[in-house]
Amino acid sequence: MAKTGLAFSGGGIRSAAFCSGVLRRLLQRNTKIDYLSCVSGGGYTGTAYLDWKYRHGKKDDPKWHQEFFDYMRERAGLMCNWQKPLQGMRDTLVLLSLMLLVSVIMPIIVWGSYIVPLAFAIDFIFGNLLRAEDTTCEDASSATTGSPITDSLVVNATAAESRRVRCKIVAGTKAYERLVLFSTLAVFFVGFYLLAKRLRNGFNAKFYIISVVCGLLLAFTFIPYFIHFVLNATPIWARLLIIIFSIFVWFFFPVLRGKSSFVLVVYIYAYCVYWKVFGFQYGATIFGVEYSHHLFYRLLFASGIILWFVPGLGAVQQRLVYVFNR
Repeated sequence: MAKTGLAFSGGGIRSAAFCSGVLRRLLQRNTKIDYLSCVSGGGYTGTAYLDWKYRHGKKDDPKWHQEFFDYMRERAGLMCNWQKPLQGMRDTLVLLSLMLLVSVIMPIIVWGSYIVPLAFAIDFIFGNLLRAEDTTCEDASSATTGSPITDSLVVNATAAESRRVRCKIVAGTKAYERLVLFSTLAVFFVGFYLLAKRLRNGFNAKFYIISVVCGLLLAFTFIPYFIHFVLNATPIWARLLIIIFSIFVWFFFPVLRGKSSFVLVVYIYAYCVYWKVFGFQYGATIFGVEYSHHLFYRLLFASGIILWFVPGLGAVQQRLVYVFNR
């Protein structure tokens, strides 16, 4: 016996309106629909129809068909049902609350719960190395040859002194180890990424994971160090420029939303790592909050509790959206 399949294409609200008309005409002709495929805007009509059908025992009936299309017509406004103002205001508030929950509150709770544990781990492993300040500077005239200098930078001293000073990173010092750490992570990140792109066997996924781990370690060690020793000397608008640019890209370039979100998350994470690593010794602040061990470990405890409930928060979010759609 031949079966009937129906496909609803995408196209936003225009597709939803057109597909609802097609569906209504087919149901008026008592056409049995065995398969239904929906994309994007066509899914508005298709999922609503299936929801009503499952509520009525998976059986089509002209009575609830009429109720279904009347229900859709009542809610065919810009956002909610404004034929009944009070109900429209209520629906709009619920919709805006759900949008705020899904787009802002949930990401902050989920992603924010990992920030403090990450900052604790980076400080525990690399904290002493990042805080070390053993780059030595001396007069250029008194510098001797033959010392194990791996890198040197000649800079002008203040106008009052008007003499040249040579700053050097000596092998075996913390500054030297820090330079080796940054360089090694950068080489591993680029190298394993290129290997993952070129290889087509089962190792490319493993190489890609190693590349991502090295890249994140580089970001969460170098960026906090850069923030403390370089970026803090710049105006606050310059420090906020990355956040503003990422938000701008997110809104106006949908294709790059994933990458801009990733950059924004990494930058905010790096700032929190900077707060932990340099907070106690240098009095670092974030959003005007000065670091203290008491505050940090309370946040760490709260993050641990939130992480227990993160899986359940996703289910609550889906349930709220489902209740609103009904």
